[in-house]
Amino acid sequence: TPETTIAAVKAFTEPLILIAGGSEKGSDFTELGKVISEVKNIKAMILFGLMAERIKEKISNEEIKILRGAKNMTEIIEQVRSVAKSGDVVVLSPAAASFDMFKNYKERGEQFKEEVKKAQEEAERHSAEDAAKKESIDARNNADSLVFTAEKAIKDAGDKAPKDVVEKVEAEIKNVKEVMSKEDAKKEDIEEASKKLSEVL
Repeated sequence: TPETTIAAVKAFTEPLILIAGGSEKGSDFTELGKVISEVKNIKAMILFGLMAERIKEKISNEEIKILRGAKNMTEIIEQVRSVAKSGDVVVLSPAAASFDMFKNYKERGEQFKEEVKKAQEEAERHSAEDAAKKESIDARNNADSLVFTAEKAIKDAGDKAPKDVVEKVEAEIKNVKEVMSKEDAKKEDIEEASKKLSEVL
């Protein structure tokens, strides 16, 4: 009901993304729209179902981003992800019946939990991928510095450096560069090539 949604909105002070909407239930959304417009922490609303337009009409705060058009819970969560940032609170409090998109409130809630779980798993997967990319970039940067140091050492030594040592260093420099030339080079491969170069310096 709108009253339940009002209570949910007032329960949080953190930046809030509110998911609301559904089918006709004979509710009056005037007070809900007033509360939503007056509180300072609602940053976005995801409105769905037949009541989306009626709820939107009662909201006067133009700073609140309103997204509509989702046809199922997957699309609702995609809209949430498009506006959510770390620290935001996402609340599903429809203020309307569920029968236009879901069998009942239980199915609606179960789908919400399932889609949120999927979103969390995907975010964790991306986080792990980002961490791996950062490690690879750091390894490349360290290898670049090592190659620069090795090449400078050879140049500075000139004829004073033993030929066999120079040849070993140049071979390992070449190896590091070849490893780094591969777009899919792993951190471990770059570090192993760098280690071999360090050992002959």
